[in-house]
Amino acid sequence: NATLIYVPVGGNTVYIGGPDITADDEPTGGFPILGGGGMGWDLFDEGDFYAVVASGTQKVNVLRRNAE
Repeated sequence: NATLIYVPVGGNTVYIGGPDITADDEPTGGFPILGGGGMGWDLFDEGDFYAVVASGTQKVNVLRRNAE
C-alpha cells in the first residue's frame, strides 16, 4: 500500500506519527510536514497513522493506493 500526504501551502505544520503523536519535539513527536510539502511511504501492514497540528486546523490531502 503506497500512501502519499500533501499539506497545501499556508496554515500549520502537520505532524505525522502513531496514536500517541504530539506536535512538538518530544519522543512522541511526529514527522513534520510544512505547508507546500509532502511525503510518501509504503505501508507493509494495515497499521494506522495519525496527523496533528499544534493549534487550529490544517487541510491535508491523502492518497492511498492498494497494490492488490
